[in-house]
Amino acid sequence: RRVILNLDQSFKPNYHWLPRHIAFDDFKSGRFAPSGMSMILMNIENHRTLDIILSRRSRYLRNYFLRYDHSAR
Repeated sequence: RRVILNLDQSFKPNYHWLPRHIAFDDFKSGRFAPSGMSMILMNIENHRTLDIILSRRSRYLRNYFLRYDHSAR
C-alpha cells in the first residue's frame, strides 16, 4: 500500500495531452483499490508510465479520460 501511495505522488498527468497509442495493463492491488485490481497506463512509444488508475472497471476508465481536454481525447 505504501508503494502505491508513493507512486500516486510521482505521476502527475498532463490533462491537455495524450499519446497516440496507450498500453493498458491491469494488476492486483489488493485492498488499495475498490475492485482489488488497478490499471497502469503506458505510452507505447517511449515505454513511460502515464498514470495508475484505481480500478479497471469501465466507470473508472470513463471518468479518468473525461478529465482530459476534449481536444486531447
